Amino acid sequence: MGPAIQSRAFWSIVLSTIAYAGSVQGEELPLWPLPEGFVSRPVAQEMRLNGMPMRVDFIQGVGGEEAFRQEMDRSCRREGGRFQQLPGDMGKELWSCIRAPYSQTLRWHQLGPRIVGESSVINWQAEAQKPLPILPLPGQTQLISDLETRDGALRGRVELLESSLSIAQMRAYLLRTAQEGGWASDGMLSKAMGRLSLQKKGESLDMAFQAQPMGGSRVVLVWQRR
Repeated sequence: MGPAIQSRAFWSIVLSTIAYAGSVQGEELPLWPLPEGFVSRPVAQEMRLNGMPMRVDFIQGVGGEEAFRQEMDRSCRREGGRFQQLPGDMGKELWSCIRAPYSQTLRWHQLGPRIVGESSVINWQAEAQKPLPILPLPGQTQLISDLETRDGALRGRVELLESSLSIAQMRAYLLRTAQEGGWASDGMLSKAMGRLSLQKKGESLDMAFQAQPMGGSRVVLVWQRR
């Protein structure tokens, strides 16, 4: 699986698990102008992807797909960017607007009379501040993506791992490592081979495991502290 496909799969997971709302703080990353009548809502106050500042907004408004695409093309060009289509993502339109040092990605689909989607912006030239992984990783395992979010006292992280180890091996290692760090298994989800749900005071850690087509496993870790 190539990096672009990995990134789209990762964002599908991220946007379905994070539901924070707030106003952007820290570095003010730009969102290229939307058509009149469209609104955006930031996912979190502060975000970092692989240690770099990032902004993600949910967007929506009334309109048709072609008119929306044409207006976003004009909007991107007015901002000095290049608007280009990326490979489709689960039936959704996927476009990018590149204008150094920013890379912006827009994903949307038609839902009745409305356009709904997400917009993400990242500054690739920003200084990366990479924290340690949520849990120590075993050998033969790579951290593919690491998203951090913050909304006041609420904090979250979503990590995507790929490993040549099997699901059973990864699950056993991560469970043992988490328990050594004071995490306790929580509920029926932890009894399924493809899931783990762990708790400790004020924090939760959920894991989802998936087999890779060529062998090995992929793991998504979702950590939250309230």
